Amino acid sequence: TDTPEFAQLVDSIRRDGILQNLVADLKMGKEGRYQLHVVSGQRRFLAGEAAGVKSCPVRIMQYSDRASKVAHGIAENVLRDS
Repeated sequence: TDTPEFAQLVDSIRRDGILQNLVADLKMGKEGRYQLHVVSGQRRFLAGEAAGVKSCPVRIMQYSDRASKVAHGIAENVLRDS
């Protein structure tokens, strides 16, 4: 969050909003309440918070196991860097 690239992302989101959905895992949390955990799009989520965004599009997924959730997150990072 302290890089020039992150600052550019914050500026972009401030100007245009979050243009690509976050992906979140839906889990039953404590006290019987559902919780969303960001699987991919954490940088967009953090930049959106820094830009003052109050809501954004989220694709809600339920993963069968931790390995598939981790694989999804890694795949997005690899695609972003290529």
